[in-house]
Amino acid sequence: MQDCVFDTQETMTTTFTGTVSSANSGNYYTIFNTDTGAAFNNVSLAIGDSLGTSYKSGMGIDQKIVKDTATNKGKAKQTLNFKAWLVGAADAPDLGNFEANTTFQITYL
Repeated sequence: MQDCVFDTQETMTTTFTGTVSSANSGNYYTIFNTDTGAAFNNVSLAIGDSLGTSYKSGMGIDQKIVKDTATNKGKAKQTLNFKAWLVGAADAPDLGNFEANTTFQITYL
């Protein structure tokens, strides 16, 4: 992110939401076949923090705002750190091109 203006904020919380997969205990997001629009079976998308811990839809991923040492305020340029990866089930997944749609919100605290 660029051209951010911070005063007393210390933390960025990024919250992802999207279509929750019924597979894998509902912890992940549904992926859809780009040709048919059908949901894939036995595979889903995980989104998590930079350490690889996955977060359920609607759970915030907290990250410290990088401070400017001269002003002790957040720097104008910040980097969001998160990962996304596929998670398979015990059975073979569907094959094909896919997409997953999520929305994210950033809250500054």
